[in-house]
Amino acid sequence: MVFGRATIDETPIIRSLRDNKNNVIGYVGVVPERLLEDGPDAALLQKQLTLGLVTGVIALLFSLSIAYWISRHFSQPIDRLRKATSELKRGNLDWRLTISSGDEIQQLAEDVNALAARLQQNKSQRQEWSSNIAHELRTPIAILQNQCEAILDGVFELNEERITLLLGEAQRLHRLVEDLYQLSLAESDELHYQLGELSPNELVQRAVNRFHSQCSDANLTLTIDDQTNQPVAILGDAERLVQVFDNLLQNSLRYTDSPGKIHASIKTQGSSVVICIEDSSPGVKQEEQSQLFARLYRVEKSRSRKYGGSGLGLTICRAIIDAHGGSIVAKQSGLGGLSVIITIPVILGETL
Repeated sequence: MVFGRATIDETPIIRSLRDNKNNVIGYVGVVPERLLEDGPDAALLQKQLTLGLVTGVIALLFSLSIAYWISRHFSQPIDRLRKATSELKRGNLDWRLTISSGDEIQQLAEDVNALAARLQQNKSQRQEWSSNIAHELRTPIAILQNQCEAILDGVFELNEERITLLLGEAQRLHRLVEDLYQLSLAESDELHYQLGELSPNELVQRAVNRFHSQCSDANLTLTIDDQTNQPVAILGDAERLVQVFDNLLQNSLRYTDSPGKIHASIKTQGSSVVICIEDSSPGVKQEEQSQLFARLYRVEKSRSRKYGGSGLGLTICRAIIDAHGGSIVAKQSGLGGLSVIITIPVILGETL
């Protein structure tokens, strides 16, 4: 015995050791483990399996908890969004969401709230629009009906004065219907434009020339100031732009106190041409200036229904200027009345 146990009860695995001459010089034997689970490796493996199983179960439970929390975090606001859209679909526009998650869902909720507010505003505007249209149509129709019934009953005599009154109401009704038609075309993008290269200087000058005699008869001074260094060109529809200038000058003629002033000016500003038509008193309150372009909006007192306007002219003007890629705004005039400023882009590098 050189090394190892002297007594071996188990059955060893024996191998012989030989020298270079193949003579047996000794033996080496190894006693194998009877079973793996009987050794320390089996205990270590068992502990590893137990630890892995416990860790896996804990990780699974933790993952399920996190998944449940995340699902609840997203499902609750999504469910509230679903209920909100269902309420909007049913026409309940007063429904609002309050979500403060600080993520995309909150942004979506804010967009839904903005959509509901816009729908509610549009609904109110439609109701107001319908009411105003009914009122505008009812007035001339009622006058025509009452006058005709009075003539038939012999209360009024059908003379030239009476016919002139009836004709005036019929013309007022015609203007309102025509304005409504033009506005419907403009807002549905069905108002056709024949665009071409135009000189805004000439268009404004022609419009001013057409109103000189009417302003003189009304004791109003009409002037024009062309501040452009050289003629400029714009891409536009001459007929529609003339309609805008005529409407603005007609409004100034109607609503400016006599004696008064109406002043038109045109100048270039950057890559745009700026056309301004302003008049003397009466003016318009600052808080009402931005509403002048709303449909059927009228300023009380100084700009009332008695002047025969339909309340749609400025709305149509805005639609036409928008179609030309420009802008139109109303401000306080230095003359004491209202100033309407039109800005239209010019054709760069082009002159007429």
